[in-house]
Amino acid sequence: MSGLRKKYIAYKYKRDDLNIIEAIPIDRFNAIIQKCISEGWEIRPEYYEIERLEQAWAGKLRKGHSTLHCSWSSETYGAINGPRPIIQSLGNEHDLQSSSLPS
Repeated sequence: MSGLRKKYIAYKYKRDDLNIIEAIPIDRFNAIIQKCISEGWEIRPEYYEIERLEQAWAGKLRKGHSTLHCSWSSETYGAINGPRPIIQSLGNEHDLQSSSLPS
């Protein structure tokens, strides 16, 4: 079943032209979320800056027709996925590597 799931995720990322940034350190993750909010992105659920590594959070940033899926956990750190051009721009701006598939 795991192989089918990986194939489906790869298909979905290619079909929807998605990218992902993974393993984002806590300080950069907070900075990215705050910057997006200051640029007019709407966030759900409400976001409070992550201060401790033990905290977990998942939410969506929306602006126009674009949606970024964001999550934080102590095991995987931060992850943000969404449309390739936006994710690549965020990666370049914050010196983080984006990829076309999650690890």
